[in-house]
Amino acid sequence: MATLTITFDDTVVNAIKYRIKVRQTGTTTYAIHEVTSSPLLINNVPCGLSYEGTIQTICSEGVPCDRYKISTTDPSADGDANYDDCATGNSASQAIIGSGEFYLCSRTTPVIQGSSSTSVTKVSQGECVSPSPEEASTLTYWTAPAATCPSDSYKFVLCSDGTTEKLVSQTIWNSNVVYGSAPTVNKTYKIDFDGNGYVCWTYISESDSTQHPSGLTIPLDVDQSIYESCSQCQGTYAHKFVSCDNGSVTWVLPSAWTAQSGGTPPVLNSVYRVSLGNNTACYTHTDTGYTTTAVTSQVGSTIDPYDNCATCPDNFYYLEKCGDPNTTLTGYYLSGTLTLGQAVRVLDYPTDCWQVMGSASSGGNLAVEITNVYNDCSSCAV
Repeated sequence: MATLTITFDDTVVNAIKYRIKVRQTGTTTYAIHEVTSSPLLINNVPCGLSYEGTIQTICSEGVPCDRYKISTTDPSADGDANYDDCATGNSASQAIIGSGEFYLCSRTTPVIQGSSSTSVTKVSQGECVSPSPEEASTLTYWTAPAATCPSDSYKFVLCSDGTTEKLVSQTIWNSNVVYGSAPTVNKTYKIDFDGNGYVCWTYISESDSTQHPSGLTIPLDVDQSIYESCSQCQGTYAHKFVSCDNGSVTWVLPSAWTAQSGGTPPVLNSVYRVSLGNNTACYTHTDTGYTTTAVTSQVGSTIDPYDNCATCPDNFYYLEKCGDPNTTLTGYYLSGTLTLGQAVRVLDYPTDCWQVMGSASSGGNLAVEITNVYNDCSSCAV
């Protein structure tokens, strides 16, 4: 809120008071103030809005004479309208009989007696004439620019959407408990407002919390670091993958992933066997968001989805059918690592033996599961 100060010339000769009308610019209803000296101070007006009105010098009070409408819709109405005659000032009365309306000129507001359904409304002066009219100057029009809102808070805007605002008390922010000094305009800070961790906010300006729908918000914690921009504070927007093998985290640029996946983003909590950076392994996609850690743009061209980490193989192998080198397969083993020369049996061909010829990068959906392992083809054939 603010204080509106209206200053005017209060040295007019013979002036007994000054009538000042005030309204917000663009509205129709005036508030009327009568004072004897300048300035007129109006406290607790909404700030950030402009105002306008008129000033009129009153040199003689005169005798008031206003027009009033007396009306009722009650057909059984039976009472009186008591008023003060404008010309004489004497008390007078007019009967109210049945429904209808009539008008009176009175120095004071008429008082209704005996008819509770009857209303009294002050209307334009019309034919009512004062025996001693008020002596007043012509109207002087004035305007005032938007009243300045007092600053009691700092306004921050959320980096992630650029629109969400929060106002923090200047007193609280400036205290050593929270930060210790005023924030810098257009700098970005990490603030925890709700206990869910730090989020990046850019400081915009000082503000008046009474003009904000949410009022003041108290931060739970503020990181003491200052960032030049939202991007520096937030880091890089990327997909988060967690290794099924050791829990290590790899962040991947979304554009790098979709370039290899045909434009399809990874599905949250799904498992993929893929080459990320220089490591081919099984990963669970756990999140997409901002990170300040290293982000890779290297995604292998083969992306194989699996139901879970348990069904996603760490290693694939080139297999050659024992005794038939022209028949080959790609197999995967879920229970360890195989070496060159070992023989295996596979799920789809349970009676055949296959020799391990080397590691394969991936077998895709055509790979078969290795079920049994032997030292060589001879021991497998037994």
